[in-house]
Amino acid sequence: MAAPWTGLNASGDVLPDVVLTRTVTPVSFSGTSNSASRSIGAEAPERIVVGLVGWYGSFDEPLTSVTIGGVAATVIQESTGGGVQPWAALFYLEVPTGTSATVALNFAGSVDSGQLQLYAVYEADGLLDSGTAETGGDDISLALNVGAGGGVLAVFSSEQDSVAVTWSGISEVVDVDAGNIRYSSAAGAPLVADPALAVGANQPGGDKVLVAASFR
Repeated sequence: MAAPWTGLNASGDVLPDVVLTRTVTPVSFSGTSNSASRSIGAEAPERIVVGLVGWYGSFDEPLTSVTIGGVAATVIQESTGGGVQPWAALFYLEVPTGTSATVALNFAGSVDSGQLQLYAVYEADGLLDSGTAETGGDDISLALNVGAGGGVLAVFSSEQDSVAVTWSGISEVVDVDAGNIRYSSAAGAPLVADPALAVGANQPGGDKVLVAASFR
């Protein structure tokens, strides 16, 4: 886990509250890759573009790379492991210029069904903490180090496509039957610092995965 948030950036300046702006609502994709021009929000010197991805396929098919405007993004991903499985991933990259960019996703195999959302994160010094979890039970959760006024984003994927998800710790943004998977996401802006904020989701039955990150 990352060191507790101090409220200061590397230069010792007090950081303002983080702003999370969704720039792309869920779009569907399939196949071994997906590439399209996407909205990434208003320009800002330290804007961080974050993607929330959930997908499902017949074989082991991790997300092998993501580029935004041709530049490689950092990818955090999780699966339930082996064979047919749901996957979830969060990727991020600082992109200070432009209001749109080609976002390209590449997978190790052919995805049957997937969903993608994009966010622009403003006023953040960078990634503070991240975590992943997977389970075959009803409840899934992880603990994140968050700073007061920071931003938290999370994405969930499950093989139980027709069963609704209930979030805890942060607020639901999307919860949809995406065809073979349940795709759900949540976001939050904690008012107080917490070295172990519990971010969780409940959905009866089925294998499921969760990926979350905090920015400050």
